[in-house]
Amino acid sequence: MNLREFAAIQGFETAVLTTFEFDPVFFERVVLRDLIQSGVRQVIVLVDGPQSANSIEAAHDQLVDLGRRYQLYQVWTKGAFHAKLAIKLSAKSAIVACGSANLTYSGWLGVRSKESSAGNREVAGIWQVGPNTPQAADLKQALGNLAGCIGDVARTALERATSHAWLNSDSSQPERKLFVTSPQQPLAQQLSERWADRRFQRMWMATGSTDQCGAMLAWANEQFGIQQAVVELDPDAAIFDSALCAAGQTLARDQGASTAATAKAPSQARGL
Repeated sequence: MNLREFAAIQGFETAVLTTFEFDPVFFERVVLRDLIQSGVRQVIVLVDGPQSANSIEAAHDQLVDLGRRYQLYQVWTKGAFHAKLAIKLSAKSAIVACGSANLTYSGWLGVRSKESSAGNREVAGIWQVGPNTPQAADLKQALGNLAGCIGDVARTALERATSHAWLNSDSSQPERKLFVTSPQQPLAQQLSERWADRRFQRMWMATGSTDQCGAMLAWANEQFGIQQAVVELDPDAAIFDSALCAAGQTLARDQGASTAATAKAPSQARGL
């Protein structure tokens, strides 16, 4: 299922979307239209303030639905607001998509332009959430963490939009499979708590970019005993430097099939 199919699912009155990069014209002309046609009547969009400022300013004369059919809140934090969630809610249930896609043409549709078949290779998980389930507890906790990252006005709007009795009265224990991070609760901390005292041998991950020193790989080795990692990413965004990576860390770097147009054969695994 792609994200346009997700947006078209009927039976939900409210949508909450979060993004780092934001294309307001694309959002109004594609995403918002799909949501409205599916029956959604209330839409809240949370975007990273610094990253979205220029795109919103450049498009302000073209926006016709802002403040009418959706509420847009810029999030200003000490770091980046990088959450990428799409949540549709009703008085009885919800459906959630969590992945790597921004609310942009290339992120949401997976292509760079109408004339090109090439574009981003994104990943997303989509699942249903019913009352009195661990998934509902996960969603409730994630919304609470999200509310802690945003300003008072946006928080009030978010809490009002998600104040369904079935969600907020749920006493189930969360599965802890959905994370919203913040400076107070970084991903490393949440993963350490989720898999406390567990040890693993291998790890696979997909990412948009890397650092030079492989800090995350070194952390995974120290925290969970990871001995081998497969990292899938665009080859142009891979800046691992073997001289800077932790001694003894083994990295199998798969640089193939980052997009349909630029697929390359996977590189040989090499020790770092």
